[in-house]
Amino acid sequence: PWSSRWYYADWVAIVDPVFWLAPLVALLLGERRHWRPALVGLLTLGGVAWLVLSRGGDGVAGWLRLLTLTACGLAVVGWVRHWFGVAGRRRAAGYGLLVLGLYVAANAAASVPAKAHARDAAQRRFGPGAAWAALTVIGRPFHWTPLYASADSVAEPGWAAARHLDHPAVARAVRDTPQGRAMAQFARFLMADVDSSGRGLVVYLRDARYARAAREGWGVVAVRLDRAP
Repeated sequence: PWSSRWYYADWVAIVDPVFWLAPLVALLLGERRHWRPALVGLLTLGGVAWLVLSRGGDGVAGWLRLLTLTACGLAVVGWVRHWFGVAGRRRAAGYGLLVLGLYVAANAAASVPAKAHARDAAQRRFGPGAAWAALTVIGRPFHWTPLYASADSVAEPGWAAARHLDHPAVARAVRDTPQGRAMAQFARFLMADVDSSGRGLVVYLRDARYARAAREGWGVVAVRLDRAP
């Protein structure tokens, strides 16, 4: 906790529907047959299902939509027919953990070639000192986007941008302001641009994992500076 060194797993379990579906189904299967706990569980499960099913286009994999519908059906039928109930809730929880464990193991195994490809692509483009990552595509488990960077540029297939980290205003923002220092420590692929159209300077610091050109939102910090004398 006192070190500034970061360790990355490139995992997004908090927004992976499977990490919500498996525990919720297990909890419902082990719940007593009363409308109140069932209503809470079904509303939560329904919220997850809505997030998955309401996203149009190719944002969510087809098999994940089908899995979500199947999980909801199992939860409802299993609760009505009392497959586990209070007496079997530990067994239901065990099955839920088993499903999650198998899913994590499958993801870990499938990510090995994706990470190797990202590393090789980074080294071919930027040399042996390149930074790289295989980032999980949210809504499409078992798919990864390679991202790689040198000291000057950050890129992925079909996109590249300058990092501008050697700009004097960017160096000042990172060195002299709390927001800049915090962003520099957080961002794995830090990039920046400088807006000098006003009376002062505005330095936009971004983590390229989350933001590419935006000037507000997640992964972006705007640092206002006075012009250097």
